[in-house]
Amino acid sequence: MRWWLLVAGGLMPLVQASLTRPVASYTIRAELDPGRKTIRGEQALTWWNDSREWISSLRFHLYMNAFRNERSTFLRESGGRLRGFFFRPGENGWIQLHSILAGHVDLTPRAKFVQPDDGNAHDQTVLEVSLPAPVPPQGILSLEIRFETKLPRVFARAGYLRDFFLAGQWFPKIGVYEEAGEGGAAASGWNCHQYHGWSEFYADFGTYDVQITVPEGYVVGATGSLVERKSSGGKTLFRFRQEDVHDFAWAASPRFLDLRRTHRPKGGGGEVEIRLLFQPEHQGHASRHFRAVQEALDYFSSRYGEYPYPVLTVVDPPRGAGGADGMEYPTFIAAGSDWLNPKELLLTEYLVLHEFGHQYWYGMVANNEFEDAWLDEGINSYSTGKALEEAYGPSAVPLWLDPPLVVDRVAVSSPVLARALYLALPHRDPIAKAAWEFQGFASYGVGTYAKPELMLRSLESLLGPPTFSGLLREFFQRWRFRHPTTEDFVAVAEEVAGRELAWFFDQYLRGTETVDYRIRSLNSRLEENSRDYRSEVVVDRMGGATFPVEILLVFEDGKRLIQAWDGKDRWRRFHFVRPARLRSAEVDPGRKNWFDRDFTNNSRRLRGDSRAGWRWSLRFLFWIQNVLQWAAAIA
Repeated sequence: MRWWLLVAGGLMPLVQASLTRPVASYTIRAELDPGRKTIRGEQALTWWNDSREWISSLRFHLYMNAFRNERSTFLRESGGRLRGFFFRPGENGWIQLHSILAGHVDLTPRAKFVQPDDGNAHDQTVLEVSLPAPVPPQGILSLEIRFETKLPRVFARAGYLRDFFLAGQWFPKIGVYEEAGEGGAAASGWNCHQYHGWSEFYADFGTYDVQITVPEGYVVGATGSLVERKSSGGKTLFRFRQEDVHDFAWAASPRFLDLRRTHRPKGGGGEVEIRLLFQPEHQGHASRHFRAVQEALDYFSSRYGEYPYPVLTVVDPPRGAGGADGMEYPTFIAAGSDWLNPKELLLTEYLVLHEFGHQYWYGMVANNEFEDAWLDEGINSYSTGKALEEAYGPSAVPLWLDPPLVVDRVAVSSPVLARALYLALPHRDPIAKAAWEFQGFASYGVGTYAKPELMLRSLESLLGPPTFSGLLREFFQRWRFRHPTTEDFVAVAEEVAGRELAWFFDQYLRGTETVDYRIRSLNSRLEENSRDYRSEVVVDRMGGATFPVEILLVFEDGKRLIQAWDGKDRWRRFHFVRPARLRSAEVDPGRKNWFDRDFTNNSRRLRGDSRAGWRWSLRFLFWIQNVLQWAAAIA
């Protein structure tokens, strides 16, 4: 029997039974050795050449090799720091392929490491395997792969700490083959980037059937539904299965409390089992996690579409394993807790909502996180803030602080925090940029999380909430399971809005110019031989970007007028003749443009009262100081 098969009709039952075209499906048998911190695996990969081309080589991600040596691209770019955690030299991780078989043909001697992004010969995170004969269009290739993975001490999204293990990106994963024009590709080939200092992941959809053997007494949670569990000889085998996903992760520990509830989302769909794998000392916070997951299921299913999976597993890493926290995989998230975290602080809730939101934008829409990270992180940051407001009230915020010199506490809502981060690095990099091309992790964070959230909130103000809500729903419904690009999002936005939006996206998505509208001056004088007042307001636009704004005018008789302005000129003078003196003027009173660099100069009174401005300025300066310190620490 030949090692590849050309199949046409044979694929149809598989396609019809699934929501996606299962391009890459895996059957894996894995065993954890807690002492050696290793996973031995045997993997059967079925890969469908869903293209019109003959493919003569394959490329695989071997993500754990980012921790094999200190000269890997990941460690060079990150400096061994990520999200406040540090890589410890000597506590390495790696993945070793023992054999790659296609039928009876051993492809292992044909394998070599390649570095498509930077040519770093010390980087071993991408493996290329040449084939003895090309895979034809619509052909299916079956491979048997034996491998061993050594997990590093918890650092970047995965690893171990004592008897806790989180296995993410732990198996050889095939890249995505793209034809010219697909996903913005200029030429046909493998989209299989190296593991960079702050990039995440990209893979095709398929079915995962995974057996995990651990010592008896360990509790295991993973992507998908648990379909089998059996113990023998001091070991326990857990088998998980899930269709329509593009990755598989799992966690194991003998200390986990296994807590479960079910919930039927208000937006429709089937009942979902919520499984919490909790640290015993955090058990008092379990109800907060359950409620947050339920709120997330209700919000996202109602706004965007049904959650199609029967389960969601939430892992609570132990203290000291924070490097594995705040991470998402299909049907599986790490969203930890802390016994010191009071219920008045909604940090736990925000984290759960955010990581769940990735089930939609990363999990189902599944953009290329190497090249268009904002389509996941940015849209999800916007969605998280909105979900928090709806679930916990419009005044709900994920953080309160009592800064010095200010009587009132500072309410740090999601957009306020995003704005503070943006103002720390307002024009370092545009949003639309490959993850590894950002100047540093701070710039990546601003450009991928903060600026996109502000851009989407500004676009919502521009289009109106109903239209913008329809835009995001249409984007999700049209592109789920299909790997969209930035250009696909822009096309949906213009279609739903019914107008051209290049001026907006060129400035705020692809550009780095900033904008600041201010009231430069105002006066109001009684006209000669008249009872009317002639009032004048001068508004300036500082910075290179533009945004349509409104100017609110308040007169001493209580009358309020709104003057629209396209905001394009460098300055504009407005005249008004009314029987009352002008009291104050304010540009963008509704704060529709979240990119305005200085809200304190947006308003001016004819007779000044600076107390409110000073109070607001002190608050904001406190936040800017802290954000700048944060940026300097991680840049």
